[in-house]
Amino acid sequence: MSSAQPPARQLVPLLLALVFVALVAISHTIGPQPDAETRVLESACRLLLDNTTEGRQALVGSIWRPPVPFLLRLPLVRYLADEALASRIVSVAFGLATLGLLYRIGGHWNLGRLRLPLLGALALNPLFVHETMNGSSRTTVAYLTLLAAQGLARWVDRRSLQGLIYAGFACAFMIGTSPDLLPWVAALQILILCDLLMRSARRGQREAALILGLLPAAYALGVWCLMNWLILGDPFYFVRSMFSAESRVAAPIALASITWLHKLAGGLCGLALLVGFAKRNRALAYVAAAGLCLLLLMPVMARSQLPWDFRQIELCLTVLTVLAAAQAAAAAGGRLSIERTAWAWAPVSLALAISWSPHATAHPADAHSAAALPGIRAHVLHRSPYAKVFVCGYDSFRLLRAGAGPLFTHVLDFNLGQLKNDYFGHDLYVLIHRPRGRSATDSVHWKHDRIFTLGTDNTLYDRDWGDWRLFEIIQARR
Repeated sequence: MSSAQPPARQLVPLLLALVFVALVAISHTIGPQPDAETRVLESACRLLLDNTTEGRQALVGSIWRPPVPFLLRLPLVRYLADEALASRIVSVAFGLATLGLLYRIGGHWNLGRLRLPLLGALALNPLFVHETMNGSSRTTVAYLTLLAAQGLARWVDRRSLQGLIYAGFACAFMIGTSPDLLPWVAALQILILCDLLMRSARRGQREAALILGLLPAAYALGVWCLMNWLILGDPFYFVRSMFSAESRVAAPIALASITWLHKLAGGLCGLALLVGFAKRNRALAYVAAAGLCLLLLMPVMARSQLPWDFRQIELCLTVLTVLAAAQAAAAAGGRLSIERTAWAWAPVSLALAISWSPHATAHPADAHSAAALPGIRAHVLHRSPYAKVFVCGYDSFRLLRAGAGPLFTHVLDFNLGQLKNDYFGHDLYVLIHRPRGRSATDSVHWKHDRIFTLGTDNTLYDRDWGDWRLFEIIQARR
């Protein structure tokens, strides 16, 4: 008696699991180089698993290194010894989750087979593929962006309570995942607020919607402030670098970086916005406005000269453009009308344009390596057998490996007087990275203005090791 064949739906989870495993294996063997922040995330996770003070400080101490990417990798780092494997698993998982969510959204909007060009516009986009394979957290943010925007669409279209909850919690998790989307999260909260004010509601309905839509984000910020107060003694420690002059050194975003590719994406969102107004389709208008807000925020963010992650913003703009096109296709009449088909295929042009762009997959290599460690070790031990080197900032996680030994110590909250007292009898040195990009947001730079250039009253310049500068801490002999 032959056994019955399993239904097709029961094979879908198995096929997805096989695709996931294959993508992880490909990314780990022949994929792109790991993202520049991968070593920071995984090294900090190992210190956190060892229950060290530096691990806890790294988790909550900087808005530029938010806690959610650390927590997502924490269970995997515990059991995986291979470098960047845990990060690649996370990035591939959220890349597939983004495609799966877009497929489900197309199903809810009755797009049928027209979901395929929309999925292809994202799945074949070189930027999306690269970020899925390199172990970064950008696919995590892309998934949350898509979840928040489609939640907003469901709320304004059908007053779906589930959609409002999705939007609120996606914004909350986005705050703890990426600082680069904080202005966009604020814009999305304003769109929710405008929708509540412009439409009639029963008594108490607006207050309830405000609680569900806005409170999760406020709660996430409150918890972050509480953890800073408990661990670092200052509830606003993690945002101090945003008001420091050193953080505005060599910011990676410039107005010239806003190219015709971004203008093409913004043009599609702008056209979808006009169609939404013409058809009085609130969902389409709000989704297109969400994508257009991100494009309009880019020059404002560039003028702030803070070290925003340009590739993160570009990836999220691509995702929002595809969602706006999907919503426009859903709003078009007819099952396979010309307008519906044109909107479904419109994002493919963006993917092709990025493929033809010579800078589409350009990614800065991680210049931080442990090559300088043997020279630094030999240098300071030649000066004194009782030397101690404090490596400052999050860049210390890129420089130091597991075999760095007791000579080197991570320091995230630099306090010169406390270090002298805690390590009395040692010859103390401090190693500081050049304040470039997000390296300039480390506490050693905003606590001690221009310390890399001028040092302090209690430090003496020793020598440079590439982008690292070594200072000797002056101590009175006793």
